Amino acid sequence: MFGWAFTRGISWLIDRARRINSRLILALDVCRRSGVSPRDVRVAVENLLDGLRDYVVGVKIGLPTILSLGMDSIREILECYRDYYFIADLKIADVGHIVRTLCSYADYMGFDAVIVHAVIGRCGGLDEAVNEVHSRGGAVFSVCAMSHRGAEEVLNRNFSTLVKLSMDAGVDGFILPATMPEYITRARRIIGGSKIILSPGVIAQGASIGSAIKYGADFEIIGRGIYAASNPIEKAREYSQKLKWYSG
Repeated sequence: MFGWAFTRGISWLIDRARRINSRLILALDVCRRSGVSPRDVRVAVENLLDGLRDYVVGVKIGLPTILSLGMDSIREILECYRDYYFIADLKIADVGHIVRTLCSYADYMGFDAVIVHAVIGRCGGLDEAVNEVHSRGGAVFSVCAMSHRGAEEVLNRNFSTLVKLSMDAGVDGFILPATMPEYITRARRIIGGSKIILSPGVIAQGASIGSAIKYGADFEIIGRGIYAASNPIEKAREYSQKLKWYSG
């Protein structure tokens, strides 16, 4: 759809983690509320990114922030902060042509990777995302389990099938809840060391720092525990010290 291209794959993410010795990824879900202008949101985002370079490897940006600022504003921000690895959390779970369109939007905004829900299946779903993103040089992360109670009703019951399906589709990594470490352990048994695991749910949702890494994740994702803190930079520094890439 757009003539742009994802520029950096998983190897860039790993290289940055090694360079700053951190396994910390920021979940950025700040959004516009009553009485708050898009300009205020943008300033808040840029202030965070200005201060977190030494501690945060990558930034997962969710729909609340994207919808609050708009694609062009997000693109301008990402162009200014290329030292981070950017992951688009667009909640992709749709039919093929919509999947491709959303991936092209992520590409236009300057993201390095997208998150796709494995429950859509391969044919006309995951395959479309992987082919579209890989052809542009980016990476795809697959969601195979979630932490809310309703996930246990359908999604999480099919966990092993979804992990294997995602592997067959050629995804680059997985998003698995730190609050349910058994899924991290199960996934690691299936995928071995061939793919990376990013785990959200740390701090605000109850998982403790380092717990997901202990069970086999490569990175921990923290959102409100950083951006909603009274001193986000100090919190990120504290967390990164507990989430070092090199333990020595």
